[in-house]
Amino acid sequence: PSVWISQEQHTAQTMPPAVDAPSSSASSSGDPPPPPPPRRPSDDYWRDCPEWAAEGRCPPLPLSFAMVEDLRLQGRSLGRKVGHNVLLYCWKYMMSRLVPGGGDPVVIDLTASGRPWWELVAGASDKIRRDLVGPGIAGFSIEMRAGVRCPYTKYPQPNFVALHVDG
Repeated sequence: PSVWISQEQHTAQTMPPAVDAPSSSASSSGDPPPPPPPRRPSDDYWRDCPEWAAEGRCPPLPLSFAMVEDLRLQGRSLGRKVGHNVLLYCWKYMMSRLVPGGGDPVVIDLTASGRPWWELVAGASDKIRRDLVGPGIAGFSIEMRAGVRCPYTKYPQPNFVALHVDG
């Protein structure tokens, strides 16, 4: 079985536990103010990728080829460079969760995350877009497996995974 991590689960796993606010007597005793709340982990992943940082509404699923073509006509597509940056920025987090020597893959489920993954699909090249969408996309994630290595760095490589309605 895969290690599926929804955005909510990821936030719960990586955020420190909540700390009660200091009482007014603590602040008058000269104690330093409490630290600011931690950033969401997704902000840390993708803070340098503004096209990906904006969260929006997920289109109705399954995502069909006609819907993807409509996105393209509206100018709502993200190109290869953005996709590369998305994978690059979450690589360190995924590596920290990967079991050395194999085991289950680490998966960040983007399907209902609000991240514009459908615009990455719309930005795929004409040659592969129809096969990528297939009979319809029911889910979308980023997956890293210990055995799938980058041919250049030889490190584990994250990949986008589209789950089709027919499996």
